[in-house]
Amino acid sequence: RMKKPCIMIPSPYVAENHQYKNAKVLADADAVVLIEEKELGSTSIAKTVEKLLSDRNKLEKMSVNISKFAGDDACELIYREIKGIVK
Repeated sequence: RMKKPCIMIPSPYVAENHQYKNAKVLADADAVVLIEEKELGSTSIAKTVEKLLSDRNKLEKMSVNISKFAGDDACELIYREIKGIVK
Protein backbone atom coordinates (compact mmCIF):
# COMPACT_ATOMS: atom_id res chain seq x y z
CA ARG A 1 0.00 0.00 0.00
CA MET A 2 2.91 2.35 0.50
CA LYS A 3 3.73 2.37 -3.22
CA LYS A 4 7.39 3.19 -2.65
CA PRO A 5 10.35 2.39 -4.89
CA CYS A 6 12.32 -0.59 -3.67
CA ILE A 7 15.21 -2.91 -4.36
CA MET A 8 14.39 -6.61 -4.53
CA ILE A 9 16.93 -9.34 -3.89
CA PRO A 10 15.12 -12.62 -4.49
CA SER A 11 16.41 -15.80 -2.92
CA PRO A 12 17.70 -18.21 -5.56
CA TYR A 13 16.99 -21.13 -3.22
CA VAL A 14 13.21 -21.16 -3.49
CA ALA A 15 11.24 -23.73 -5.44
CA GLU A 16 11.18 -23.01 -9.17
CA ASN A 17 12.91 -19.65 -8.58
CA HIS A 18 9.49 -17.99 -8.16
CA GLN A 19 10.84 -15.02 -6.18
CA TYR A 20 13.08 -14.08 -9.09
CA LYS A 21 10.25 -14.52 -11.60
CA ASN A 22 7.93 -12.26 -9.58
CA ALA A 23 10.63 -9.63 -9.05
CA LYS A 24 11.53 -9.74 -12.75
CA VAL A 25 7.97 -8.84 -13.72
CA LEU A 26 8.18 -5.77 -11.49
CA ALA A 27 11.67 -4.86 -12.70
CA ASP A 28 10.61 -5.16 -16.35
CA ALA A 29 7.80 -2.71 -15.57
CA ASP A 30 10.36 -0.29 -14.06
CA ALA A 31 8.61 -0.64 -10.71
CA VAL A 32 11.57 -2.00 -8.71
CA VAL A 33 15.31 -2.49 -8.99
CA LEU A 34 16.24 -6.16 -9.12
CA ILE A 35 19.59 -7.35 -7.82
CA GLU A 36 20.32 -11.05 -8.01
CA GLU A 37 22.04 -12.52 -4.98
CA LYS A 38 24.97 -13.64 -7.13
CA GLU A 39 25.52 -9.97 -8.09
CA LEU A 40 25.73 -8.78 -4.50
CA GLY A 41 29.02 -7.30 -3.44
CA SER A 42 30.20 -5.16 -0.60
CA THR A 43 29.08 -1.97 -2.36
CA SER A 44 26.38 -3.03 -4.84
CA ILE A 45 23.40 -2.13 -2.65
CA ALA A 46 24.96 1.14 -1.49
CA LYS A 47 25.73 2.16 -5.07
CA THR A 48 22.21 1.26 -6.17
CA VAL A 49 20.66 3.27 -3.34
CA GLU A 50 22.90 6.27 -4.07
CA LYS A 51 22.00 6.11 -7.76
CA LEU A 52 18.28 5.96 -6.98
CA LEU A 53 18.40 8.77 -4.44
CA SER A 54 20.16 11.02 -6.93
CA ASP A 55 17.45 10.53 -9.57
CA ARG A 56 14.19 12.03 -8.36
CA ASN A 57 12.46 11.39 -11.69
CA LYS A 58 13.33 7.68 -11.52
CA LEU A 59 11.97 7.44 -7.96
CA GLU A 60 8.72 9.11 -8.96
CA LYS A 61 8.37 6.87 -12.01
CA MET A 62 8.97 3.78 -9.90
CA SER A 63 6.35 4.93 -7.38
CA VAL A 64 3.78 5.33 -10.13
CA ASN A 65 4.68 1.99 -11.69
CA ILE A 66 4.64 0.00 -8.44
CA SER A 67 1.25 1.49 -7.59
CA LYS A 68 -0.17 -0.27 -10.66
CA PHE A 69 0.60 -3.59 -8.95
CA ALA A 70 -0.74 -2.61 -5.52
CA GLY A 71 -4.21 -3.72 -4.59
CA ASP A 72 -6.12 -1.62 -2.11
CA ASP A 73 -7.80 -4.72 -0.72
CA ALA A 74 -4.68 -6.90 -0.42
CA CYS A 75 -4.94 -7.23 3.36
CA GLU A 76 -8.56 -8.37 3.08
CA LEU A 77 -7.71 -10.90 0.36
CA ILE A 78 -4.87 -12.37 2.41
CA TYR A 79 -7.09 -12.56 5.49
CA ARG A 80 -9.82 -14.40 3.59
CA GLU A 81 -7.32 -16.90 2.16
CA ILE A 82 -5.83 -17.63 5.59
CA LYS A 83 -9.28 -17.93 7.12
CA GLY A 84 -10.27 -20.40 4.38
CA ILE A 85 -7.17 -22.50 4.95
CA VAL A 86 -7.64 -22.58 8.73
CA LYS A 87 -11.23 -23.82 8.45
